[in-house]
Amino acid sequence: MKAKEIYDVFRRRMRQYDDQELIGCFNHEVGKQGWGTARASYMAAIHSEWIARGFDFSMIGDTRHLSFKHKVRLVDGVVKRVG
Repeated sequence: MKAKEIYDVFRRRMRQYDDQELIGCFNHEVGKQGWGTARASYMAAIHSEWIARGFDFSMIGDTRHLSFKHKVRLVDGVVKRVG
């Protein structure tokens, strides 16, 4: 599978998740090392879905980047760092 196809699979899956499940997907990636096409596609799909849902994630990123350095929680549509 090509990167775009992998990304599309993750996007379709994430559209079905509720907000807390999507936050859980992000938190599961915090602190992990290693990189590959599937992981990059997964993280890009999380980012895209946050944008699509209108989350305010300005505390950890912008429309081009996200920091996976800290776990987060969602409060009234705002992504906030935990700890």
